[in-house]
Amino acid sequence: MKKKYLILVLVLVFSSLPGFVSAQDDQTNPVRLEREKRVSERISRFNVKLSDQQKSSYKASCKGAQTKVSAHLENAKRFSQKHDKKFFEIIEKTNKLAERLKAKGQDVEAVQAAVNNAVETNEKLKAAYGDYILALSDTSQMDCQLDPEGFRASIDGAKQKFAELRKFRQEVRKLIKQDLVVALQSILAEN
Repeated sequence: MKKKYLILVLVLVFSSLPGFVSAQDDQTNPVRLEREKRVSERISRFNVKLSDQQKSSYKASCKGAQTKVSAHLENAKRFSQKHDKKFFEIIEKTNKLAERLKAKGQDVEAVQAAVNNAVETNEKLKAAYGDYILALSDTSQMDCQLDPEGFRASIDGAKQKFAELRKFRQEVRKLIKQDLVVALQSILAEN
């Protein structure tokens, strides 16, 4: 009889051990620790202090907000890939046209300068997309019930990153529509 109890106790102990190990791993998980560090930096940067009423309001609505944040995260990933594809198609076509014009003896330095400026600005845009996606990822993965101030700071950080992203996106569009197209039109008008 004692053997049965001993075996039962051992089974229970060993079956609860993986949960203990995974909880311990979660405490030392470098990804989670890095996310918590970024969230605490956002709390201090945005100086987020919520009243008890605001905290309870955030706790009540945070799961719905996290669903919306997750949707924004997926959209941001999709738009980032879509933008990269379109941008490099434009640059590839422009480079082919510039090569053909150069073969005909046309001066294409203005086009090459416009392409280089657009590529440099697009790299900034890609970095802004990465920062925005990271901020949204942090927000969607955090426990908003336990840390409403961190959740609010993460949302504010994502909004700030989105404002930067919009600025670079407008700048890339301007470089393509104004600088690149005008340089190509001026070369083609000479013919």
